Amino acid sequence: MEAEARIADRSVNLQPGVYLYVGSAGGPGGLASRIKRHLSRGKKPRWHIDWLTNKGDTTAVLACIHDEPREAESCLAWCLALRGLPFIPRFGSSDDRSGAPSHLYGPLDAREASLEAALCMEKCCREGRLLAASLAGTGEPG
Repeated sequence: MEAEARIADRSVNLQPGVYLYVGSAGGPGGLASRIKRHLSRGKKPRWHIDWLTNKGDTTAVLACIHDEPREAESCLAWCLALRGLPFIPRFGSSDDRSGAPSHLYGPLDAREASLEAALCMEKCCREGRLLAASLAGTGEPG
C-alpha cells in the first residue's frame, strides 16, 4: 500500500517498504519527546516525517548519540546517500546546511535497512542505541 507524504508545496507517493529517516531531537523535551511524537498517530503534521508516521508503521527508532547532533545528522544523511540508497529528494533536509539531498531513504527491505543503518551509525555516532522496538515503513515489499 502506498502512503502519501507532503514536502513543502508537493506530495509524494511512497512505495511499500522500509524507510530510514534521519532527524535530530533539539527543542523542548529532547529525544524522549521527539520519539514519542514519531511513534504517535493522528498528530497535526509539523515536520515532513509527520506525514509518513501518521500513515505508516514505525517499527524501530534508533538513536545516534553524538556531542554535535547536527553534525551527526548531516553525517548520517550523507552516509546513506553516498552508499547509493534510493531517497526522496529534499525530504526533511530543508534545514540541513551540509546540502544532503534528503533525510528519507528507501524503500528498502528490512534486512538492507538494518545493515545500512548499522554501517552509517557506526561511522557517524559516538554511540548508537535501539530505543523502540518497532523501522518506519509503509509495508514490506512483496
